[in-house]
Amino acid sequence: MKYILLDTNLYLDLVSNRSVSINKKCKDILLKLLQHDNCKLVIPEVVIHEFVRNVDSILSIAKDNLGSTRELLKSCYWVEYSSYPINTYEQEIDGIKKYLKKLKVLLVNEFDDIENKMKQWFRVNIFKNANSITVRTNDLLTKKVMMRRMHKLPPFHKKQTEFGDGLILETILNIKELIPEFDKRDKLYFITRNYSDFCDSDNKEKLHNRIIDSISLAGLNDNIVYSPYFYKTVKDVFGIEIAEVEKLEEEMARREEEYLSDLAAYEDYVTDKLFDYPHNEYIINNMINKEKFGKMQKSHHS
Repeated sequence: MKYILLDTNLYLDLVSNRSVSINKKCKDILLKLLQHDNCKLVIPEVVIHEFVRNVDSILSIAKDNLGSTRELLKSCYWVEYSSYPINTYEQEIDGIKKYLKKLKVLLVNEFDDIENKMKQWFRVNIFKNANSITVRTNDLLTKKVMMRRMHKLPPFHKKQTEFGDGLILETILNIKELIPEFDKRDKLYFITRNYSDFCDSDNKEKLHNRIIDSISLAGLNDNIVYSPYFYKTVKDVFGIEIAEVEKLEEEMARREEEYLSDLAAYEDYVTDKLFDYPHNEYIINNMINKEKFGKMQKSHHS
């Protein structure tokens, strides 16, 4: 079995294009993974709470950035004696400023609707998916996080670290106790962009040494795999599962197309046969009228 655990930032990246490494393909791929029974998404309860709490800040930052970019354009200027005329430049800049203002107004007007749709989509498709495992915050996790913070172990080696980051790490370290079916041959892929709290200060592709020590003490050296890259990791590690899901989707689409084609052919056959008998044109037309307009027509043969 392959397990994957994403930190909160990855989920927030999936509802925006703020990270160049995350795009719409990533969300589609995550959905494909959750269709395969060999893949399980581990979701610490705190991640769900943080996602719901921070969605509005993603929208607010996007809105504010549109405004600040528009203001920045006001200080931009062009020069004479260039092959690109100043008046053309001013027209183009004015058009961009108007477009940015339009987008900002749109975000303001649709803010609540967008926020609710984001939360609802993730709640239905990701968090409550049959192949998602929500890990509840319990006394075991809380006590271990408190001990880690007391001893200033990563991710608490810096002052501003949130308690939730400790819960994410302790979920990983206690995966065998939290998910009893987790087998010694299973892998848990931990993907995060929170390099400052989880990673080596000089190498974002390597976990902090004290975290590596904790993984070793938990007997999980062969089970825990860290990566800062969502798309690359998913494509490389889960390539077979994704291919199988895509093949199944193609087969289902082909069968649906065949079914619709056969159904249309059968309807044509039945219609042709019915018209061969007296009064059946009247019956067929009544069926069509009732379907379309909810009323019957009078028979000319009565």
